[in-house]
Amino acid sequence: MIKSIQYDKNLQSRNSNVIQIAILYQENFRSSLNTKSAVMEYINSKRLNFTSNLNIKFLPIAIRKLDDLERIINGNDLYAVYICPLRSINITEIAVILRNHKILALSGVSDYIKSDIPNTVDIMGDNPKIVINLKYLKVSGIEFSVKFLKLVKIIQ
Repeated sequence: MIKSIQYDKNLQSRNSNVIQIAILYQENFRSSLNTKSAVMEYINSKRLNFTSNLNIKFLPIAIRKLDDLERIINGNDLYAVYICPLRSINITEIAVILRNHKILALSGVSDYIKSDIPNTVDIMGDNPKIVINLKYLKVSGIEFSVKFLKLVKIIQ
């Protein structure tokens, strides 16, 4: 799913040559911590640099409450936030905050699509499938190429 950002038509027009992606997790929630560790392990084992003039920087960020998200956003020029499984934090409110700041929200938690997270993964048969909520994706300022959208499941 993280590789999907290379299909954003607006990616090259960003003011910065560094694409920052926060990985939002909770230290005291084992599932969240394990997901963050797995994502970081994957990132460290791959060379995730999709274009010659843009670098990708991943920022693992522990969150305890929703107010932490505003602080994180104000302190970083984020392109996207990958949301690990969270508990006791309203995911829909996270989605609203990220949309208001034009930050792409991603998650591997398929149920988060119901909480307005625009880019998640679901299992179709035995295979993972990216699920895109086109309405919330566009509000976030992301415009994926038609070529990419043909490969994903789209909901509105």
